[in-house]
Amino acid sequence: MNHFFQSLRRHMGVLRTVFYKTAAETQNTGCRSFIESYRNRLFVGIFSKLVFFILMHITFFSFHLF
Repeated sequence: MNHFFQSLRRHMGVLRTVFYKTAAETQNTGCRSFIESYRNRLFVGIFSKLVFFILMHITFFSFHLF
């Protein structure tokens, strides 16, 4: 359970970093593009995390089965 909270905290840190990075880029491009780029990065981040999570669980359960 502790490991779960650690990974959650790390993911929050990644999201915060992405948010600030995009915010820094935005100050000269404007709000609409900021929302667009943040949404795109968020989607990519969540998608990659989901794939990683599924792969981790597949390997974990296969180790337990065999």
